[in-house]
Amino acid sequence: MTKLNFRARTALIALLCTAAAGFVPASAVSAQAAGTGLSSFDTSGAGSSGIILPGGPWTARLQATPSHAVPPSSGAFSREIRAQLYDVDKQKVVETLIVTDEIRTEASRWLASIKDIAVQTKIDNVQGVVLKLPLDPPLAINNRWMQGSSNELFLFLDPSRLNEPLLLVFSTTGKPFLFKTSVQVKPFLEKERLLRYLKPVPASG
Repeated sequence: MTKLNFRARTALIALLCTAAAGFVPASAVSAQAAGTGLSSFDTSGAGSSGIILPGGPWTARLQATPSHAVPPSSGAFSREIRAQLYDVDKQKVVETLIVTDEIRTEASRWLASIKDIAVQTKIDNVQGVVLKLPLDPPLAINNRWMQGSSNELFLFLDPSRLNEPLLLVFSTTGKPFLFKTSVQVKPFLEKERLLRYLKPVPASG
């Protein structure tokens, strides 16, 4: 991955986890991108639009824990791949877990549950946690918006919208797609002991 693509990718994640973050037309960001020294991320194609690429302090924390750990003594893969769970309020990685075959199967289920692309969806007041899931080898994806494979997913787990989490999918070429899903993630979170990191939703009334 080039230095520019890495910066663009981490900046995109920072954007999505900023309270006032949202997608904007590419034509509206060229001046700001030039002024900040950042490039607009080229997301031309089905269901995508240009976006602003501001920096974000929490992305450094998320990237601090390496996705590739010490090679295991045995297993299907030549090295351990680690997922990271980031707490938005605490602004830190609170859990890491080895990406097993079972987790990859779960990720395939998330991709299969995609129901729409979240074009120009504004993500306000992000709550809960974000699961960063590297995929090595990449997983295939084929829907009306994206055809190819993905090597990294970000699952946004808001306690108040746990039945319809947003899924940020990166293609192997670095192109981002933000999708709406209808996946039931609670069983997975319970099995991996991740549900404890989600704060209870306050009772209404």
